[in-house]
Amino acid sequence: MQVCGQIYVEAREIFYSKSTFKFASDFPIPTILHFLKDKSPPSRAHIHFTRT
Repeated sequence: MQVCGQIYVEAREIFYSKSTFKFASDFPIPTILHFLKDKSPPSRAHIHFTRT
């Protein structure tokens, strides 16, 4: 996905909406915020949160 911008745009919805991200940390909120800060707004729009 990093090779071609067009492929990234087309694939990011699937990547972010179908992937499960787990944060193994004593302080998960700052870790999650750092992860989200690094993502573009269109990418963040595809990330969904669930409680486990």
